[in-house]
Amino acid sequence: MRIAVIQASTRTDINQLLFEAVKKAAGKDNDIINLGIFPEETESYSYVEVAV
Repeated sequence: MRIAVIQASTRTDINQLLFEAVKKAAGKDNDIINLGIFPEETESYSYVEVAV
């Protein structure tokens, strides 16, 4: 299964933590992709924008 972790700008500080938690919970047989917002990004996205 392919699982994507998607976060809005308000969760920049915990994006990596959530990504690692999902990877651990999903197991090695699944493909986990981090589509979250990262500290070096200059754009700001709301949850509504991320959902679209």
